[in-house]
Amino acid sequence: MMQDIVSKKPTEFSLVLSCTGCTKIDDTNLLRDSGENVPQPGYIGHAYQTAGVLLVGQNPGLPSPNLLGQDLKYTASLRRLRDDPIAQNYNSVHRILEQFIPSWPVRGQYFPLSECGLSLETIAYCNLVRCRTAGNAKPNDLIAHRCTAAHFSRWLTWLKPRCVIFIGLWAQRRGASECTRQNIPFTAMNRNRSLPQEDRTKNRAEVARFVRSILAGEAVTEPPPPRPLSAIVPLQPNLSFQREPTPQGALFLLQELQKLGFPNEAFRRIHHASDSIHGFSSHCRKIGGFQSGSKNEVVFRRLAFVLERYRAGGFTASDTAAFIELAQLAAATVR
Repeated sequence: MMQDIVSKKPTEFSLVLSCTGCTKIDDTNLLRDSGENVPQPGYIGHAYQTAGVLLVGQNPGLPSPNLLGQDLKYTASLRRLRDDPIAQNYNSVHRILEQFIPSWPVRGQYFPLSECGLSLETIAYCNLVRCRTAGNAKPNDLIAHRCTAAHFSRWLTWLKPRCVIFIGLWAQRRGASECTRQNIPFTAMNRNRSLPQEDRTKNRAEVARFVRSILAGEAVTEPPPPRPLSAIVPLQPNLSFQREPTPQGALFLLQELQKLGFPNEAFRRIHHASDSIHGFSSHCRKIGGFQSGSKNEVVFRRLAFVLERYRAGGFTASDTAAFIELAQLAAATVR
């Protein structure tokens, strides 16, 4: 196993670096060019085989001003490896990352290495999406799907991790199915900013126990699940629940949700599988009010429910998976 990993490092990194599968047409926030914004393959510690733990993040972040010099050196080394995938160029990238990764904010906050009995040398790290985005925006689902199919799936087969730690629920929601397909146990660090400190500490401890059990060879049938959105985003008072449901109010809620990227796929979870936002909006414009106890009143309250919790959760725009989960929760609880 180890010899196979070592021999393929330059080639595997180069395949990621030379990828041109996505463009700004696919996601306007995508930062992808042949200069500083090259795709970033990841990192594999020299002693990775001793633990076999793979950490998987969302996508590479933009460098802070104080790290820009190191980042320029890093991306220059990536371009050399892209153009000439030999061991010497790979080793140059690795040496730079050994010095660079400890300064990454995500390393200090969300790599639970010491608690898991790990070090940087005994893990591998990559992102589900290998390209940066403007303003560190979440990549859209098209980009996530393409990068998972093109690279993440292959890396799981290549690295054969004993377990995967997703750094954030966004990465877990989009990468978990591939781990399941390849029978790789996984868990997740919860990066939700609204999560109380007590729950952050508990999540970190759960992840550490999970990883230690894997390394100890204990049977693990189910990884600790991430907390559901209903627990992460507690219900807060909202005037939209206290007002009388009206067609005008429903239109307002839909407008606010659409500003955040609310998709038809989520809307159909709270109304009707064959309806659309446009169709419901047209209906609301034609009528003067909702009948008491009608389906339309329920849809109004579900829309308010989703908007409130999405805002309270601190999600960025167009998190389709979060919208769908919240819509499903609304359909189950708001009747």
